[in-house]
Amino acid sequence: MKPILWCGLLLSFVVSLTDTIYPQQQPPQTPTVPAAVISDPTPDPTYPATMAWPDIVSHGAKMYSVIYIASGAGPHPTVLMLHGFPGNEKDLDLAHSIRRAGWNVLVPFYRGAWGSGGTFSFTHALEDARASIDFLRDPDNARKFRIDSSRIVLLGHSMGGFVAAYVTAHDPQVLAVAVITPGNLGPSSARRRASDPQFWEQWRDNSSRLVGTTPQQLMQEVDSDPAKWNYMNCVPLLKNRPVIVLEADDQNTSDNQELAKRLREAGDAQVAELHMHTDHSFSDHRIAMQAAVVNWLDAITPLGAVSQGLKASTTRTRVLLLGTGTPVPDPDRSGPATAIVVDDRAYLIDFGPGVVRRAEAAALGGVTAAEPGNLKVAFVTHLHSDHTAGYSDLILTGWTSGRTVPLEVYGPSGLQSMTEHILQAYRADIETRTNPDGNQRRFPDGWKVNAHEIKPGVIYKDEKVTVTAFATKHAMESYGYRFDTPDRSIVISGDTNPLDETIKACNGCDVLVHEAQPVELLAKMPESVQAFVAKYHTTTEQLAELAGKARPKLLVIYHTVSFPPGIAPPRLLPPKAGADALYASPEMLQKEIASRYSGKFVIGKDLDVY
Repeated sequence: MKPILWCGLLLSFVVSLTDTIYPQQQPPQTPTVPAAVISDPTPDPTYPATMAWPDIVSHGAKMYSVIYIASGAGPHPTVLMLHGFPGNEKDLDLAHSIRRAGWNVLVPFYRGAWGSGGTFSFTHALEDARASIDFLRDPDNARKFRIDSSRIVLLGHSMGGFVAAYVTAHDPQVLAVAVITPGNLGPSSARRRASDPQFWEQWRDNSSRLVGTTPQQLMQEVDSDPAKWNYMNCVPLLKNRPVIVLEADDQNTSDNQELAKRLREAGDAQVAELHMHTDHSFSDHRIAMQAAVVNWLDAITPLGAVSQGLKASTTRTRVLLLGTGTPVPDPDRSGPATAIVVDDRAYLIDFGPGVVRRAEAAALGGVTAAEPGNLKVAFVTHLHSDHTAGYSDLILTGWTSGRTVPLEVYGPSGLQSMTEHILQAYRADIETRTNPDGNQRRFPDGWKVNAHEIKPGVIYKDEKVTVTAFATKHAMESYGYRFDTPDRSIVISGDTNPLDETIKACNGCDVLVHEAQPVELLAKMPESVQAFVAKYHTTTEQLAELAGKARPKLLVIYHTVSFPPGIAPPRLLPPKAGADALYASPEMLQKEIASRYSGKFVIGKDLDVY
């Protein structure tokens, strides 16, 4: 539905509930209340509405949660509902109305709150929201709970509104956000400390319900980084998505109105702003509040429409990230590996460490073309170890998993020698598996490899794909690849300095998968590392400029150097630096790209599918 239509759909609420903001309007009228708010749907005996109470692990601690599952086979769009501080009002009546409207609702309880393990802090609340999103996107959970993971909307009340806005801003794949009288944690707490003599007493009472925190600790947290805890700074990252701001007669009104105003000024045509004359908990406007949220949800993604997830099932070509890492041994990111999946066939680009295990995980998640035994054609951008350490696994485990024909591999000079040496190293393994007693004797060709050393130009073609190689600039001979399929064009950069060749190869392509190194992190690295990156890699600043010229419909960022806490070698850490000094957070990458590039982009993670 177009923005102008759903904004018009909400106009009746603006007329009836915001007469103090719009005094020129007619006297208040009774708002239209959707059936889901006041009546039960017809039961589905095969897929009834139900609930579950999964535990969600966030940074090693167990969070309790409740998920309300809508009736019907699904998959259902899903709301992640985030409670406030400390969470006395959890809006569970709203959760039931949203479920009756055909949505799932996940309600997590932050670490240190309401029985969940760990300790509470505002930072932990942000992390817990991200862990909840990861839970919803997990393929096993999506199947189990009938979740359409491509249609996730965040909704938060009070402090939960801040968390919802912040996390949505820093996750481009979240569809939209609803904030109910959201607290602007930094500016609001500063004002109240200066003017409200009962501030500390109220905060002591609230924090007493939480584990591991005090009012003083929470104030130190927001004071340590005022920009982070001011949601006005999220506006540039929210301006292209639907946002609804529900206001009440409370201490947050001025901040809420300013947030909506700034979103409109930034060009967001999908902002709805509603003011209800009620208290912070909407105590005497529960039906009106629920009606507003349910109508807004239906307006931004009508349940009669085909979801992105279902559209993906009819898209012939998908981009599957099997590994988004670097030489850093990050357990959450395997070595570089990407699969272009066309119908039932997968074409692999790079085979970093962990590639086969990630491929099997993707297959278990529904991308059956990625079964290791189905991987028969591969391309490599260059021969650095982080892009090739999974080569022997691809050859041998692919064979023992069912590949019966030689593996076809295309790449730069040296590929044939590397292949020959790997096969020689595993000669005893191959011989014992193919001898008369061997367990692979019926498939004697599956271990073989045809290695093709390439030059720029069209290097591969079959009935599903044409692959064109183009030279890139790295520390050794290297190539990027363009894949043209029946319905999409995809470009993979590999490791490279920014080049006109990449821009020409994309030229409005559907997807550009490109490396990026964060400027803020590089400034902390030794000069030798900075010099290497300047010569052979692409910074976020350079990528933003390149993407502006290449004009991809979607930019996917991968292969970003980052050292999660505790992983960085001591020789790289600046003097007296903390364990996380060389960690490039998603927020850092998001900020560096979004401040320079207005197109659609995502920070890729292992097993993402586009």
